[in-house]
Amino acid sequence: MKIVIAGAGDVGFHLAELLSYENQDIILIDINQDLL
Repeated sequence: MKIVIAGAGDVGFHLAELLSYENQDIILIDINQDLL
């Protein structure tokens, strides 16, 4: 499944991490490039 997460803060990053363990295709978007 392809998943887009807007916001790489605490919640967005944690959600992306959990979904990556399930071999999902994840796109993480944030205005702050240092978080990506």
